[in-house]
Amino acid sequence: MHMAFLVPILAWASYDDVKNQLVSDWVHVLLGLYALFFLHSPSMFYGLAIGGGLMLFLNRMGLTGEADVLLISVLGMWYGLAITKVLLGAFLLGGIYAIGVYIKNRDRKQKVPFVPFISLSALLVYLF
Repeated sequence: MHMAFLVPILAWASYDDVKNQLVSDWVHVLLGLYALFFLHSPSMFYGLAIGGGLMLFLNRMGLTGEADVLLISVLGMWYGLAITKVLLGAFLLGGIYAIGVYIKNRDRKQKVPFVPFISLSALLVYLF
């Protein structure tokens, strides 16, 4: 049942990131509030700390955007410690895509939207 709430929001966030290179704040607020009120996992805050902490570190290095940090943080509340699997999958999927884009365009400065890969990885972790 929870995935019926999560999937459309992740789809919208992915579309927004690809189209506008930003993700609306309401996405993060809705996912965070839903997790707080309806998901009661003992590892919820560990996932928030681990996922958000790692992404914040990468953001400070200039490797990810702020929306990526926020999305991984709230997904950490949904997935708990399994957020590490979501992160690994997102980095693998996004990395493969980015390599293809960079080889095709020969432009290392081109930005690649990361939210679609976070979303896809979150769904794959849930399914498998």
